[in-house]
Amino acid sequence: MKKLITLLITIVSLTVNSQVIDWDNFDSEIADKVLLVEMNKFRDSLGLSTFVYSQSLHDNLSTYTTDQMVKERKTHHPNKNHLLEKTNREMKKELISKLNLKLAEWKIKLFGPYEVCVAAFVQLHGEGGLRYHSKTYNQLAKNLIKHWCTSKPHYKTLTDPFGDMSSGQKTLFSVGSASIQLGKCGYSGYDKIYATFQMYKVYEY
Repeated sequence: MKKLITLLITIVSLTVNSQVIDWDNFDSEIADKVLLVEMNKFRDSLGLSTFVYSQSLHDNLSTYTTDQMVKERKTHHPNKNHLLEKTNREMKKELISKLNLKLAEWKIKLFGPYEVCVAAFVQLHGEGGLRYHSKTYNQLAKNLIKHWCTSKPHYKTLTDPFGDMSSGQKTLFSVGSASIQLGKCGYSGYDKIYATFQMYKVYEY
């Protein structure tokens, strides 16, 4: 039964990852999940720890960031200080429940958020004229990660080992979430992809 469940999960994952993007009906929910999967594959390939998904982080910070980028039509790191207390509180409850942590909330310390953002045109100039940036959600996620890796500061953030704190506290794991939305370019009005990835280090007092 366990093998059957694993096989079914693998099939579903492969189906979602390889799904062709209908750019007229872009599915942000699928795109967000696939970007997290590909980010974990990227880190695993480097021998780094992978991210535990947090719905609270996604709903409070990740989607807010892309919402603001789409609204303002530019790539930037919008101020989220007013959201951090609520996000931290909800994340602690979520992680204790989801991971069955035998810790009181006050024993859990969240360090972050780390964040990377990017924007890319939906269509690019290539041989034969315009072509879509990516054909599948899997390809889109890989292209976004590849783009981040061309920047030394972004690459450093994405490849941070998220190890134990210098003050001696033990890191339990790291948390991540992604958000991708379609918007417009501020100066041209062309369609753009706005993407962000947030990370937290979770350690024990």
